[in-house]
Amino acid sequence: MAKSPEAEKEKFSVDAALNKKGFAEFLAKHPDPANFDMADEETLKEFFEAFEKSTKLAEELKALYRDQIEKEMDIKLDQKDLASVDVYIEEMAIGDKRELDRLFNRLDNFKELPKEIEGLEKELSEITRNGNADALSSLQGTLEGDVDKFVAARGYLGSIGTIKLFYHTARRFVSKRFFDEEYNGIADLDGKKAAAKDLKNKYEYDLAKVGAKEVENNLRRQLVDIDITLATISSIERRKKSATETFDNLRKRIFGEIGEINNLKKAIEKKAKEELEGLLAKTDVASLERAAQRHKKLSEVKSTTETGVDPLKGLKPDDYKDQVETKIREKISDDILDRVNKAKLGSNALRNLEQSLEDMLKRAVVGTKVDAEARKFIIERLDAAAITLGLRSDAESHAKRLIVNRIIIKLQQAK
Repeated sequence: MAKSPEAEKEKFSVDAALNKKGFAEFLAKHPDPANFDMADEETLKEFFEAFEKSTKLAEELKALYRDQIEKEMDIKLDQKDLASVDVYIEEMAIGDKRELDRLFNRLDNFKELPKEIEGLEKELSEITRNGNADALSSLQGTLEGDVDKFVAARGYLGSIGTIKLFYHTARRFVSKRFFDEEYNGIADLDGKKAAAKDLKNKYEYDLAKVGAKEVENNLRRQLVDIDITLATISSIERRKKSATETFDNLRKRIFGEIGEINNLKKAIEKKAKEELEGLLAKTDVASLERAAQRHKKLSEVKSTTETGVDPLKGLKPDDYKDQVETKIREKISDDILDRVNKAKLGSNALRNLEQSLEDMLKRAVVGTKVDAEARKFIIERLDAAAITLGLRSDAESHAKRLIVNRIIIKLQQAK
């Protein structure tokens, strides 16, 4: 009997496996590789499956980790940086195949769960297109109240029912008015009258068309449908919550795996250190501000990252922050003083200096300082320039100092 194409496809070949790039090297890394029985197809098949699984897993994890690191830290990892993932997964495949299987299955579920969650959200959206659970619960309460009214007014709707209610009302009036006796001819007469009145106002057309019994039965059918819909919504929401919690759990475990790959952590730390030190070495304000902003972002990553990696581990964060702020302060101070020195007195002296300093005066961001803090920083730099001018003995410097002081006052008064 001929084998099916699927069976042929699944058939393992030792020769084909050894022709697969990397498999022979994978075998050689196992303990005591010289004693491998190259005729033992079953054992070799198990090793080959672990090899294939580890290769696929490493590639998918590298892509996942690369994207996550870039998203969280804005650090771009290349293949060289990610090579440690290959080593980590290969060592797992050799030393602990069960853990390899667990991680492989976690990643597989991690990829599939978003589709399941999306499907449940779509299903929920479809079933609630005419009203969500709250709206249905509200309608349910209203319909249950109407059904209770039908029960209360049963037999007292329609023309005959109206006559009966009128009769009992008249009998009660006569008993009380002429005989001073309570009338017990009908229980809860006022309740039945109120229920009948409400139902006639609300369902006048339907009552006339199909009768009270059918209207009541229709309300009961609606309540059954609402019960089913609410139960379905509840079931979908429970499944969605469970799937979301599982996904979040898997996400933490998968990205938390980065913390176990020491060389990957070191690569991330190295990239962060090189970037920050490179920015600090520059002298332009834009680069220094970028250094301050990147340092702040990477400092915050430690408490928010899903990877368990502190990108600033290789740095002394406080020292770096102080260096950046000192350089920004010195650079902007020098820039302001240089512009003031070059400014001309005479006609429109204030306006000309304000125009020269316009980009500084309008700054809403300086490094990591924003709005009021940024304005305060610029005022402090202007004040430092004014002090420097005041230390000089020439009249021009003192005149410029007065103009700078006026600019400071205007900036302080600005909202």
